[in-house]
Amino acid sequence: MATTLGPGDAARRRCQTRAQHPDRLLFQRIEHYGFTLVNEGVKVRRAVYTNGELTVDDGEPLSIEANIPDPGSDENWVWAIIEHVTGTGYNGNRTFQVYTCPW
Repeated sequence: MATTLGPGDAARRRCQTRAQHPDRLLFQRIEHYGFTLVNEGVKVRRAVYTNGELTVDDGEPLSIEANIPDPGSDENWVWAIIEHVTGTGYNGNRTFQVYTCPW
């Protein structure tokens, strides 16, 4: 299931301001934190937070999600999920293989 995120009213106003005043540069920091849990090739859970708000919510929430303060607020939240599911915590010296998911 694909989710498309569009600009809100505030972003739209910034774009209009930029068009009216092209000499101004506008910057916006957007933070995305999320995960997709796949079991034997089947997507079980996908959760993505954008600027602290849940923007993708597919599947049944994991029990650990309710026990983590400030869900989706930073990478510590993602690592808490990873550690709960895999038993593997953060290690800055570890190398991971990255896969592209079709979702």
